[in-house]
Amino acid sequence: MRNIERVRYIFAKKKEDIEKYKRAEQEESDELFGEVYGFPQTSIEAFGKLDGIAEYNELPDEIRKHEAYGFLTFKLSRDNFESEFETAKKWADFVKRNSPKIYQEYLEYMSKVEGR
Repeated sequence: MRNIERVRYIFAKKKEDIEKYKRAEQEESDELFGEVYGFPQTSIEAFGKLDGIAEYNELPDEIRKHEAYGFLTFKLSRDNFESEFETAKKWADFVKRNSPKIYQEYLEYMSKVEGR
């Protein structure tokens, strides 16, 4: 058996966000993690509800074929998926603007992820 030691670094703009992250870990709270990661509130609320979340294969082709689809790292709600997808678009635009190389490499990687 290997003895592995891990180190984790948490970055945030505000100390309150680091405290929220720690609380999310302690409570094992998907809702708090969603808030820390910047997921849309409607998506966070739908996550815990039966039939509240749209599975990837249920999403319209216009979303699944959009370049920003690779940046969709959270589940979309059935009721608000169009507006929630704007978050993924915003993240994609940020990466594309700041590092086109990383953007392309990430999209290439995500295109190979199964189940998406």
